[in-house]
Amino acid sequence: MAVIAGATFAHGVAVSRAAPVTADQIAACEKRGGSAETRITNCTAVIDGTRSASVKARARTSKAGALEERGDSLKAKNDIDGALRDYSEALTLNKDKSTLLFKRGMIYRDRNESDQAIADLEGALKGDKRNNELMNALSHL
Repeated sequence: MAVIAGATFAHGVAVSRAAPVTADQIAACEKRGGSAETRITNCTAVIDGTRSASVKARARTSKAGALEERGDSLKAKNDIDGALRDYSEALTLNKDKSTLLFKRGMIYRDRNESDQAIADLEGALKGDKRNNELMNALSHL
């Protein structure tokens, strides 16, 4: 994160740590089909913001979920390093999430980082033994 002229920026998007997260921001973070930029902005707000008790009670998106959503959007914008950072941070909060391990493993595979790819993909396989795409990816390492 960088602070420029009093504003905080993460991944090139201005964020405010003081503003509470709204239900609309949570919904926009979770919304598939929205623009990547909108999802990144709203997921960043969910990740960095504070929530009122009423919004927290209705929120489906945890910090790990918002990190995964933002990672997906960053990857769609070809910010692979940003996606890798977000998937890794999400995994510190939710170590057993097969989809996160799969997504991060595929990035490692695409980077020819075979040891990391195998570790993540094998970890993902423990939680999702019927995923053909996962088994295919492992067979090519």
